[in-house]
Amino acid sequence: MIDKIPRVMLYCLTCTLVIECAAAAVIGIRKIKDFLFVILVNVMTNPVLVSLTFFIRLAYGRTAYYCSLAALEIAAVLIEGAVYKFTLKNRINPFLISLILNTSSFFIGELINKTKIPGVFL
Repeated sequence: MIDKIPRVMLYCLTCTLVIECAAAAVIGIRKIKDFLFVILVNVMTNPVLVSLTFFIRLAYGRTAYYCSLAALEIAAVLIEGAVYKFTLKNRINPFLISLILNTSSFFIGELINKTKIPGVFL
């Protein structure tokens, strides 16, 4: 199981980037520079979140996993919102942007994981 961590992390990051960039386009982000910030922010937060929740689930079980996932997702929204506040020049509140993008990637990711589409899973 541990040997799959790099592939799982790359898969999670790739899915997150695709989903959040698409969601950013839907809410009106248009500048290439702003998309690059969305990508860089996720490169900063996603691997930390995925690896921490993976090891917490492995060490402490499902309940601890869900508690840590909730706490880390909230932290990611706040951290990303703070970064967006200084980098994105958009009329939308940066914390709202972060909440929309993170909610989109979380729920679409859950949908992908629950549907068990052949060839998509590692």
